Amino acid sequence: MALPLLAISPWLVPAVWLGWAFLLEPLNYCAGSPSWLADLARGDASKLSALLVGGAVCGVLWEFWNYWATARWTYTVPYLGSVKLFEMPILGYLGFPPFALECYAIYHALRGLFATGTSAAGTGALGEPLI
Repeated sequence: MALPLLAISPWLVPAVWLGWAFLLEPLNYCAGSPSWLADLARGDASKLSALLVGGAVCGVLWEFWNYWATARWTYTVPYLGSVKLFEMPILGYLGFPPFALECYAIYHALRGLFATGTSAAGTGALGEPLI
């Protein structure tokens, strides 16, 4: 994750999008927290697929709404920046599925970090069901 900071290159930009997933997901797996790596180890790719598709759908919706907004984001990318869907260069959409994986990994890493214990009923310290 630090490599793009040490060796600045437009080809390392995707590493920024993947860094947190590659850092936290193995830690979640080893800690026994919910993890798509654990699911893959059991031969179940459904959670990984759902996260990737969900990230892509959210990305398209996000950029659709951005396109029609009065104050909108504009993007510059180091390659193929002129080929756009809405305001986003088409290659930028490849960042949304890994972003969903990162959100999932970060959520469960923080949840595991701040959990104060569980009850026998399978609920967290605040009484919410564990997923």
